[in-house]
Amino acid sequence: MDRLQGSPILRRKPQSYNTNTQQIYHNIIGQRHAIITITTIFFAIVLIANNNASSSLQNNNRSEKITDTILVDNGIGNKQLPLSSYSILPKKIYSVIGLESSGTQFVSKLIEDALHTGPYREGSRPCNETCNDGTPKCENMKQISEQHSCDESSDILVQHFSLPWGGSCHLHPHPTIVDVVLPSQCTRDQVNQTEIEECNAMTRDIWGLELNGKPFQYPTRYQLDITANKKWYDSQGVEQYFIIVIRDAKISYLARHSHCNSTHLRKQEEEVGTQLIVEAINTFILQDVNEEVTNKTLYQWVASQYQEHSDGTDRRMLSALPSRNNVVVVSYESLVKLGGTYVKMLYDALGIDSNIIPDIRDSNEKYLNKTLQQDQYYQTKLHTHNNKKRNGTGWDFAVMGFPKCGTTFLLKVLKAHPEVEMGKRTLPSGAILEEFCQIHNKDGVEETLSWLQNTTSTASANSRTIKYGIKCPTMVRAMSAIDNLIKMVDHTRLVVGVRHPIKFFESFYNYRVLGTYNQNWNETIPKPHELVDGTKHWRDVAVPLGRFDIYLKQLAKTSLNQNELNEMLNHESLFPKNIMPNPYKVFIYTVEQLQDKNKTRQVQFQTDLQHHLGLETSFLDFDEVPKANVQDSTPYKEHIDICDSQYADIRDKLVQQGRKSRDWIVNKFIMSSDVVVSDKDYFSSVLKEWGEDPCGSSGDK
Repeated sequence: MDRLQGSPILRRKPQSYNTNTQQIYHNIIGQRHAIITITTIFFAIVLIANNNASSSLQNNNRSEKITDTILVDNGIGNKQLPLSSYSILPKKIYSVIGLESSGTQFVSKLIEDALHTGPYREGSRPCNETCNDGTPKCENMKQISEQHSCDESSDILVQHFSLPWGGSCHLHPHPTIVDVVLPSQCTRDQVNQTEIEECNAMTRDIWGLELNGKPFQYPTRYQLDITANKKWYDSQGVEQYFIIVIRDAKISYLARHSHCNSTHLRKQEEEVGTQLIVEAINTFILQDVNEEVTNKTLYQWVASQYQEHSDGTDRRMLSALPSRNNVVVVSYESLVKLGGTYVKMLYDALGIDSNIIPDIRDSNEKYLNKTLQQDQYYQTKLHTHNNKKRNGTGWDFAVMGFPKCGTTFLLKVLKAHPEVEMGKRTLPSGAILEEFCQIHNKDGVEETLSWLQNTTSTASANSRTIKYGIKCPTMVRAMSAIDNLIKMVDHTRLVVGVRHPIKFFESFYNYRVLGTYNQNWNETIPKPHELVDGTKHWRDVAVPLGRFDIYLKQLAKTSLNQNELNEMLNHESLFPKNIMPNPYKVFIYTVEQLQDKNKTRQVQFQTDLQHHLGLETSFLDFDEVPKANVQDSTPYKEHIDICDSQYADIRDKLVQQGRKSRDWIVNKFIMSSDVVVSDKDYFSSVLKEWGEDPCGSSGDK
């Protein structure tokens, strides 16, 4: 059986600590026992050469029966682990780790509850302290142990670490790197012969030391080598999972202020902890994919895992979290934004069958508000960063859809506003296109910056602050545009329009009929029934697109349960579905609100939209703005009247879709603090009609 041979538990301190000492002191017994000193340790970690590590089985069945091997199902392929010779080791360990204050305790509790294991083990602390000498230290250790009284006899253990773990930096600076954390029985007085013999065998096998019943004591504050620890437990037949939690670098740094108020020491600890995370990702997740991350590229890599699909396209990867060989990377921000959806993804990656979804609250804001004042160094750096993003380097707002839901009307309103400059592009023919859908492109950021730099707006001659906006009705279904916005600015305001799905389909279809003749597209116009089943669209026209909630869910403004997620992914095969967490506020309206005859409500709507966009001046009276795109397509034979009896089945489907969209938008979407709606009661009453056929043949049942 392959094991780590001769690997010291305390490695040399990395160069970032700038230490000149060549002695590492390893306190094995503590104050109650003798101190053993290991000097001049220059041993390298001997990596395990497991010939079976790359083998792959053709099924995903997990072996619950212990035979000669344990089959580990990690969602990518199974590998064989040897049967452990140590009876005190759990069969499975879920170790949650990350930089201090990155959300590791929350994730540990989440997994603990999902598995019903009882309290998780806190680092290297024993589950049950057995000392009985009556000393204050012993009593303190017992009190600490009671707070994390995990079950040593359980086959499944949840364990929590942070990088570094324990103590504080001002009392314990330059924490040592620990290679292996032993099972709980070995970190307290062993109470029976089996524990004594097996703990002796482990420490002798790894470090050439014997405990003889005494507890193995770790440094008060240390960094855990994820790679070495996992390799040792793997070699013992333990199914060792590591859940690595990554949090926004700036927030994580600020949150660690309470653990380490020295910016110098904090940055050193962060550098070492990040390097240990990087080593684990490169070793276990990226080992076979010709890719490698570094301390500098780690956070970009984590973000890219939710943008790059397995087919190489820029899509949000929803099927799994970044994982391989039982190492899973969790994004704290994605966990907060996606809620239950993300928790289910984590359960799937870990092979956990649970419906427990905790209450998830974002704790980032308090650090931005409080700790920034305490940490002037990082406050200045963050302020500079935000200024760079906000100084005219992106769009202030975007009218993003849906098609035929008043977006062109709003474009006219906005163009007439003295504080607004709308993005546009010039076609090769010299014609001006007043939609800026280049934001979808891979070089959408560059095209945006180029337009903003070259535009000759009235801003230079106007004392008012100019807001720059775009109209692109396809943004709401294709999240590549949102992804590009995120790369530029964090303050863009989004505007989304909806309407009755039946009227939406009729208007969109007839608009494309008109375009076919006016623009000489020279193509066959499909019949409406060809656009029903979700396998074909005609220039974006398709019945499934009238299921507005499917595409709004991509904005991640509310958590999705597993059924909602599956429904979104499988709704149709026409357009990629991508969850795209973002910091943007969304203003949602119905076309009826643009045409509201109730003057009081209309004025309030215009005021609410004005405030959402951050404009000082009121809009023109909407009644004075001509309607847009109202050319008549009736002269053409392909024009449809959706109320014709031949389209009754299409209307039935659109009404069914309308009910589902209505219920989700009213009951979930507009309840989000990131979503703004003018006169929620009126808005909801309009959407209630989506359960009725305006042609009179069907309705809510």
